[in-house]
Amino acid sequence: KKIRQPLNLLLAAGMVRLVPSITHLKISPLLTGIATDPTTQTQLSEQTQQIKDQIPPAVYNTVSKGLTWIQGPIDQYGLAFYVS
Repeated sequence: KKIRQPLNLLLAAGMVRLVPSITHLKISPLLTGIATDPTTQTQLSEQTQQIKDQIPPAVYNTVSKGLTWIQGPIDQYGLAFYVS
């Protein structure tokens, strides 16, 4: 299966070119895998704030920007990669 990964990438890119509407479904929100209730969401928010307070702002901002940037390719090619 791992040998096929480069082929899957090529197939995903080809699929996006042939069927551009496949990019309209954004899969990055599906990758979190967590459906939270309000209490859990509050706890996660507090823990996120604690982490943010413990590391330098430059590191936090760089990681945050990196994660935001990576959502673009995931949303563009993610579903096509999954289907291939």
